[in-house]
Amino acid sequence: MTGPGMTPDELLATLRSLELELRSSQVRELFAKEDPATRERLVALRQEVTLLVGRLTNADLSSIASKLEELDGELTAGVQRLRARLTALKSGEAILDSLGMVLGLAARVALLAG
Repeated sequence: MTGPGMTPDELLATLRSLELELRSSQVRELFAKEDPATRERLVALRQEVTLLVGRLTNADLSSIASKLEELDGELTAGVQRLRARLTALKSGEAILDSLGMVLGLAARVALLAG
C-alpha cells in the first residue's frame, strides 16, 4: 500500500459527500431517463448510503481501522471509479454498479462498528 490509507473519518466524509451527490439535480436528471427498475435501484442504494452514514457516525471509528486498512485499496479504487462515472453522467447503470461495489465494501467495514 502506498502512503496512508483511508481513515475512518475519511470514509465517513466520502459517504456523506456521495449521499449529497446522489441527490444532485444532475444525477436526478440522468436517472429520470432510466427505466423504473433502475430508478428503484438508485433509491435503494441511496438509502443504504444514508444507513451507513448513520451507522458510522455513531460508531467507535477506532474499532474499524484495521478492517478499513485491509480493504483500503479496493475501497479507494471503487470510490475513484464511482466519482469518474458520476462526473461523466453517462450511464445510470454504471453508476449503480460502482455504487453497489463501494457500498458493499463500506458495509463490511461498518459491520465491525457494532
